[in-house]
Amino acid sequence: MRVLLINPASPYSFWSFDEICRMSGRRSLIPPLGLLTAAALLPRRWELRLADMSARPVAEADWQFAEVVFLTGMLLQKKSLLELVVEAKRRGKTVVVGGPFVTSLPEEVRAAGADVIVQGEGEETIPVLAVDLEQGAARRLYRAEGRPAMAASPVPRFDLLRMGDYATMSVQTSRGCPHDCEFCDIVNLYGKKPRYKSPGQVVAELDELYRLGWRNEVFFCDDNFIGNKRHARDLLDALIPWMQERSEPFGFWTQASVDLGQDTELMDRMTAANFSTVFIGVESPDPAILERNHKLQNVKNPLAESLRAINENGLSIIASFIMGFDGEEPGAGDRIVEFVEEVGLPQAMINLMQVLPNTRLWTRMEEEGRLRKGVTTGDTVGLPLNYEPLRDTSELLREYQDAWRRLYDPAAFLGRLERYYTRMRPTRSAMPANDSQSTSASRGALSAHAHAPAHPRRVRPLSNYGGLHRRNPIRHLYFDVLAFLRFFWTFGVLSEARKVCWAGMGRIWRTNGSRLVPYFHGLALGYNTTCYVRALEHRLEEYLARVGEPPSVR
Repeated sequence: MRVLLINPASPYSFWSFDEICRMSGRRSLIPPLGLLTAAALLPRRWELRLADMSARPVAEADWQFAEVVFLTGMLLQKKSLLELVVEAKRRGKTVVVGGPFVTSLPEEVRAAGADVIVQGEGEETIPVLAVDLEQGAARRLYRAEGRPAMAASPVPRFDLLRMGDYATMSVQTSRGCPHDCEFCDIVNLYGKKPRYKSPGQVVAELDELYRLGWRNEVFFCDDNFIGNKRHARDLLDALIPWMQERSEPFGFWTQASVDLGQDTELMDRMTAANFSTVFIGVESPDPAILERNHKLQNVKNPLAESLRAINENGLSIIASFIMGFDGEEPGAGDRIVEFVEEVGLPQAMINLMQVLPNTRLWTRMEEEGRLRKGVTTGDTVGLPLNYEPLRDTSELLREYQDAWRRLYDPAAFLGRLERYYTRMRPTRSAMPANDSQSTSASRGALSAHAHAPAHPRRVRPLSNYGGLHRRNPIRHLYFDVLAFLRFFWTFGVLSEARKVCWAGMGRIWRTNGSRLVPYFHGLALGYNTTCYVRALEHRLEEYLARVGEPPSVR
């Protein structure tokens, strides 16, 4: 059987990282891991092709190849997904749709003409579906009755990818979350009890990426990499020697909860395994708002102290905040900006509340008659609002707009960037040998350096991307030079804050030179976000012009 697996197009959003991809010569940030996992559950004798519309349009030859079309997608990809269902049916294909969107909201996919809907995780249902397809007896609906053990999850079919299209690869080591934040849909999709792949499974996936020639970033896309700290330690203890034996072919980044900042030993293990960046959902600096929305894990430990500790122990942070919570007082945007400046976080994003299907917040808003008809997009940074805020909408949006402007004012951003990497401890390769060597598990090896000042004469200012050895170095050098010229033209020449840019770079060079390359990476992220903020400003102005119109309420 010939199967075409299609990942729908995504609209431009904060998560597109378009400028980062352009600067690195890539077409898309990350491949569709769900489709690659589904492909691995299909019979090996079947012929498979992958079409990822985030990177390339679907080719006519691919449509002609296919007997069956498999589609997946998130809520953000809804428009493209429904169009693909219609087009595939027009071409006479059997259409199978699975993934988060159809799991939460199957009605529109069914109305568009999908032949088969797969709801929930596919490890148990897709093999049954494959047998039924071969026998010509596929059912209309396959629904996972439980939560499959992660031991049943195969190594994804990374071999189907055009790897040169992507800035990073991804692996998943767990599903589910023990927390129950009112606004989050992870519990609905993956359950409240986390399930984990064994360290051996994860290493097998990295082995496959290594075999296929990948030598770049890898995203651990777990919703909370340290949700079970014992599992995280066991996994890191397997990763550290694997990376060392292969001269550190990958750099890692992931998502984690803020209590990581209270565990120096775990941070040491992460940096020893070559983790460089963590995405952290801070949500609000207001403890009352966090408690009201059941983000209790952010209340147990001091937020600012934990974030500073993550910084000082060698990990970069992308911090996420949300505006529009019920109970939010005017001035929330100011308080977020003040908190970001106080902690010195260079990379921060602000979401507008987007009520996601089947969350406890969705149910409450529906009961209160506050959901707006047909405008749920899944874009948590953009517009439109899909609910009626308790605050004045114009006031909320103006605060939101002003907060983005202030965060990415060039002088403010560059000042935070310099403070962040000046404070961070030197890289391991820049430390004296007796300080940087660690046990196989990196147990506490660097804790004594968490608050130590940098040593100018010990550093190697242009360390090799923190130990990441890249394949095709000439190609990477070409794009690195272009990126360097682009953001230094933006921040170092055109910007009114150009003196801040050059002065900050000079101070990093003199005081903590091993962090100069991460500083450049921070500049690139800042450039990407600055471009996005310009587009967001335009959308906000258009939306604010219409905000006086009476909303349609679901």
